Amino acid sequence: MRHGNGAGTGDLTIAGPLSKDVTCGDSLDISHSQAVPQAQDWHAQRKAAEQTIAALADLFPAFVANRWEPHRPLARGIHRQLIDRGILRPEECRLVIGLYVARPMYQRALSRGGPRVNLAGNPTETQEVTAEEMACAAASVARHEARAIAKTEAARAARQAAYAERKRAKKQAVTPSPPPDGTALPRDGLADLKAAAAARKGAPNAF
Repeated sequence: MRHGNGAGTGDLTIAGPLSKDVTCGDSLDISHSQAVPQAQDWHAQRKAAEQTIAALADLFPAFVANRWEPHRPLARGIHRQLIDRGILRPEECRLVIGLYVARPMYQRALSRGGPRVNLAGNPTETQEVTAEEMACAAASVARHEARAIAKTEAARAARQAAYAERKRAKKQAVTPSPPPDGTALPRDGLADLKAAAAARKGAPNAF
């Protein structure tokens, strides 16, 4: 079992390419799908994997299509059932199940413990989430929440900086420019003129 994913995947390593074609009729039939080239863009692989998860959710109550809805821990060895039924190939399981168990809502469910569920969505009688799995999932949830908070704070700081810049630019635009030389007098010069005028007014007529 891969430590930390909580899927109970046995000796299956969560890694590898995803098939290019996923045919979903009454059941998934991708056992003969063409393998995706190694150079395929990761985002395209992820999108295809999410589509496969949605198809699995239509077939099996154990899976949830919406990544933000409540999840339940999958039974150990559930991947082997999907492979044995010809629904997924081993390398497809690595990516599809790997993405599924990495979802924040799955990790949150894992951190709460409890029984694991089979493909039919029924709790298993012999499989419980272990304390070690709960602790590992709780740490994963905490890291995800910390990243989300940091992202929110960074976005808020960026908005505040943008607002301050707009406010500064607006203030600068409405502030009048100083008049050219000679069109206005300094305050001290104006006071001197007033004093000189008063002195002339009080002086005796020279004629």
